[in-house]
Amino acid sequence: MMENEWLIRSNINVDSLRSCIEDAEKKDIFAMGINDRSTTGQNSKQWDFTKFDLLANYITKKLLDEIYPFNIREYKSGNAWMVEGGEGSYHRLHRHVRPEQVRINPKERPHNKNIAVVCYLDVPPMPCGEFYFLLKKDNDIEINAIENLKPGDMFVFPSTVYHGVYPQGPGKRTTVNIDYDYAGKD
Repeated sequence: MMENEWLIRSNINVDSLRSCIEDAEKKDIFAMGINDRSTTGQNSKQWDFTKFDLLANYITKKLLDEIYPFNIREYKSGNAWMVEGGEGSYHRLHRHVRPEQVRINPKERPHNKNIAVVCYLDVPPMPCGEFYFLLKKDNDIEINAIENLKPGDMFVFPSTVYHGVYPQGPGKRTTVNIDYDYAGKD
């Protein structure tokens, strides 16, 4: 069984990822408007992908190449969205627990069967707004920050890990986010 407190930093080909998104845009599969969005600030935008097979397949292949030590056999994409931030925007502390999971008793939630993926397409110059996350360690909580983000950075972690982005300076920050359910050895 995978532990629920981990984060993997990897990288992904930005040009290939952009190609998947451009293909999606040509098919007009963006739907604007999210009621409970994590991005904050007047210079921030967030879009839902309503159909994202090409994007999901591309990231799934990367996951199968990167996460193989956890014996994950199959990924099923859940939600996908894109976030764009400008000066002063940030991501509030949040996690990717879907609404249908919130209603389940926390002790019965399938936490270890959901992962989140965050891929950076654009990163502004410093201060770029560090990516931060909280992990349980023994009986405490560690606050971790990753500085010097760059295009192509990809973060993979359980959907229950709280994370966010500190306010950024001038420039554009763009991320593509996708959540997965998976099948693997317990």
